[in-house]
Amino acid sequence: MLLQHYWPQDVESFLDDAEIAVWRFDSRSNTTVRSHRSSTMLGYRPGDIAAGWPGWVALIHADDRMRVLDGVEQATRDGVKTYQQEYRMLCRDGSYLWILDRVRVHAHTLDGGIDVSSGLFIDISTQVAARQALEALSVTDGLTGISNRRQFDDTLTAMWGGYERSGRPLSLLLIDVDFFKLFNDQYGHQAGDECLRILSQAMSLTLRKGLDLLARYGGEEFAVLLPDCPAAEAWQIAERIRSTICALRIRHDARRIGMPIVTVSIGIAASDSLLIARADQLVGAADGALYRAKRLGRDRTVIAFEEPEDSASASLDLGGFDAWPLPRPEVRAVQPLPR
Repeated sequence: MLLQHYWPQDVESFLDDAEIAVWRFDSRSNTTVRSHRSSTMLGYRPGDIAAGWPGWVALIHADDRMRVLDGVEQATRDGVKTYQQEYRMLCRDGSYLWILDRVRVHAHTLDGGIDVSSGLFIDISTQVAARQALEALSVTDGLTGISNRRQFDDTLTAMWGGYERSGRPLSLLLIDVDFFKLFNDQYGHQAGDECLRILSQAMSLTLRKGLDLLARYGGEEFAVLLPDCPAAEAWQIAERIRSTICALRIRHDARRIGMPIVTVSIGIAASDSLLIARADQLVGAADGALYRAKRLGRDRTVIAFEEPEDSASASLDLGGFDAWPLPRPEVRAVQPLPR
């Protein structure tokens, strides 16, 4: 149904050219009318979308639908004159289009409901895509392309909340590249940057896709959040990371002990092996375990645990080596790292 009864045809044509759809709802006649543009902007022919509000609601993305309905209910309770919502609509080709739905309430019923309202549907897909790209940049490390410290902090807060609600274990790995300053001094900062990129890619491949978060924690230090992961499983993941990096055999002739390759030290803290009440205590325990791993000779994994007799934090060394016997083996340099 066209809207000539409410707006002249030339006005509707102007709005169509501007890629804006218009609609009007009247509770007294229980009718909802929409301009042709409300269908064509989604790839449908006029008349394809069922008349009335239910026909429109059926096309709202499942993840947005309840939020939209709750927003309408809230606006009705508050008796507002105008409000707006952003949500995704199902297009004919199966894709989704972000729209801005701007609503003006013209009259209320005696019981406070919406009697007459009208509004605009505006395609905001380009704006949403640009906004999402900026948001992604704000939580991405510019050098490695993995999550940055801000994303780590936000995710830790969210995962800790999930742990408190469910009681399912949460583990954290703190990973430090051994003797990285010496690596930079020997090969230069460009080689150091490339090394961090290679390590980030390698570590990403060892994690549980869609579950774990790898972030650059600062400098040559990385952090891995492992939800629903007890201490024993966290240790297995940490050792997989450590052995994967060793297998890269990136030359590091400047290191003072061990093989002449890039290695990492890892500290683990797990909620099921510690008596902790806050997320920052989990970080502190992992940091303490990492410090011990470095003090014990690097290229090893150390896990923090609670000593039952006095509840004092302790740590357990789970492998690695202090030195490689001479003569040292030939080591392949990973391009484009210089020797």
